Amino acid sequence: EDLWRDINTLRQLRDPSWEMPLMPRFVISDGELQLVPVLYPDPFDLYRRNGDGLSPELRAYLRRYDRLYFPAKYEEHPVTGKLMLYKLLARALWVQQERQLHANLMNPEGEALIVSRAIFDAMRQQVTADGAAFVLVILPSEYHWWSGTSKQSHLQDWRRMVSFVCAEPMVCIDLLPELRSLAPKQVDRTYDGHFGPKMNLWIATAVHNALKVRLSIPLPKAEAVDVN
Repeated sequence: EDLWRDINTLRQLRDPSWEMPLMPRFVISDGELQLVPVLYPDPFDLYRRNGDGLSPELRAYLRRYDRLYFPAKYEEHPVTGKLMLYKLLARALWVQQERQLHANLMNPEGEALIVSRAIFDAMRQQVTADGAAFVLVILPSEYHWWSGTSKQSHLQDWRRMVSFVCAEPMVCIDLLPELRSLAPKQVDRTYDGHFGPKMNLWIATAVHNALKVRLSIPLPKAEAVDVN
């Protein structure tokens, strides 16, 4: 569900504490998946050229390729930018844009899912060309699946996303039906929100069992481990 990653280049827009270079960005051009040209061949130029604020070339790059970059949030009008009314209107605009972006991440007509699907398909083609089998595993991660706050709309969005991503010839394993039934205490997490050892064991077991069915290949029997 981290589909925002495929339409973002500067991770610091998501979390200012991250110190990372610009990330690779793919776009769909003329129906083909294409890699966006690198802005800084030397990754450290991101910091050298933007230490005192975003440079003109970086702003132009983010406006074009980074959907987490909202001009109303990060840019100030040279004339009216200091006015309180302008600040309030600008904040209302980028808050609405941000909510709309995240609400449409799993929309099959949205850029995030279209680009992600194209990346998955490119991976599948490369793996198949090497004579191997490609299986896409779809892992739910949001807290609402186990906190009792998930809604029917969440499930509908998920199913619509899976139907789009897993269309033929893609082979998928959707882990939501099996993992969603776990009790909240079984879904442990680390300090930064990633799944912990108990949940990772459930995930590994679910993938193991699904591969046996999907690929009809011999796999060693999963060892019984107490995860409670």
